[in-house]
Amino acid sequence: METRPLVLCVDDDPRTLDILAKILARLPVRQAAAQTPQAAIELAGRLLPDLLILDLMMPELDGWQVLEAIRRGPCQPQLRVLILSAKDNPAERMLAANVARVAAFVGKPFDVAELARIVLDLLGVPVPAGWPGLAGAGGPGALPGDDHG
Repeated sequence: METRPLVLCVDDDPRTLDILAKILARLPVRQAAAQTPQAAIELAGRLLPDLLILDLMMPELDGWQVLEAIRRGPCQPQLRVLILSAKDNPAERMLAANVARVAAFVGKPFDVAELARIVLDLLGVPVPAGWPGLAGAGGPGALPGDDHG
């Protein structure tokens, strides 16, 4: 049976999902991705991820609505959530911390190595000995901000 934690990435921007896939492929985790809110809700209910990396600005449902729907499903109450969004402002961060019970909030653009460290920390996974780091995991170390985030 697979024991590595599962990370579900949710973002409507395929470039962001590609960068996240490259980052997570270098970590001792399993990963899944969803590009639509409906796919995210369905996958979360079926796969029961350990960590949800969630964009806030998506079509049809925003990230907060997606999170609410996922938490109404079979996911464990201890599901850890990392918001990854260009909608990085004090009001969103306050909502994340005080209302939505979000474990971490990272604004776009983000530093690749910092994001990897946050993911490992949230999952309680130690960095493996001889870990090669994130060289080549998606450009110069940051994801450019975009209008989708």
